[in-house]
Amino acid sequence: MTKSTLAISREFSRFAKQYSRYNIVQTKLASLLAQRLPQKKYHKIADIGCGSGAIYEALKNDNIVFDSFYALDISPEMLKLHPDSTTVHKGIFDFNDMSCFLDPVLKDCDIILSSSSLQWCEDLDSTLRAIANLHKSFYATLFTSGTFRSLHAIAQIQSPIYSQQEVIERFRNYFEITFEVLEHKLYFENNEDLFRYIKRSGVSGGQNLLSVTQMRQLLREYRLDYLEFEAVVIVANPLV
Repeated sequence: MTKSTLAISREFSRFAKQYSRYNIVQTKLASLLAQRLPQKKYHKIADIGCGSGAIYEALKNDNIVFDSFYALDISPEMLKLHPDSTTVHKGIFDFNDMSCFLDPVLKDCDIILSSSSLQWCEDLDSTLRAIANLHKSFYATLFTSGTFRSLHAIAQIQSPIYSQQEVIERFRNYFEITFEVLEHKLYFENNEDLFRYIKRSGVSGGQNLLSVTQMRQLLREYRLDYLEFEAVVIVANPLV
């Protein structure tokens, strides 16, 4: 596990118990992803970066059934929060470690899903190549660099995640894709709640781009009562 991967794992594990209260946008993306699935019945489904179970719950809400659901995540604490069931099989999984994709379980799945996680890939090309080598349909949502656009502009920092264009280009290297770009604003009553959301929602991914002093200054200067989010919903099929 690399240094940045370890930071992300620790961040998600640290706030795991509070995550479900703060993952409003992630839940919406998981629901949109479930709506893209073409069938209502599957044998085996894998969820890479499953978190506390947003995709699992979205599939249930859309009456999509399956014989086996493989919930895979780097954070043990998140896996503890994921719903349990006779159909659910949990496992530690690091999408930055290409050996994880050699697990025969993935090759036996009907489809691969991932929502609100792959934006933290250290090398998105390598991860997507590994997924494409499974020769499965892949359904994914990723936050892109337009997320927290105004906040980053005021702080004069660059987004730590991939741009919309970078994500699309990398997917097209390995898949035939259709995609939709989504923008969303989440409103807050005060800046304290806004910054608390950033810290505990998992959207920051453990990336501490500002010092404590800079964060306090930004807390005073940020005049908007909302955060912007930008994401892509992608349906990807392996290139023939």
